Amino acid sequence: MKTKTNEEPLRGEAAWRAEKLRIAQSNEKACAKAQAERGVRDRAAEVERRAAERRDFAVRPSQPKP
Repeated sequence: MKTKTNEEPLRGEAAWRAEKLRIAQSNEKACAKAQAERGVRDRAAEVERRAAERRDFAVRPSQPKP
């Protein structure tokens, strides 16, 4: 036997809590996506930075030996 409470939409504090939970889950998903994208960008920047350092060290003059 179905109860009428399951058929009615949430109201008041229950609706507020459900919406708050939905927003929190959405925020967590967006943060995870942004972190993954940021990780890809950061790795690419690190590779480029290391390549630039290698190029700089290759053309840098050496100190004269006494």
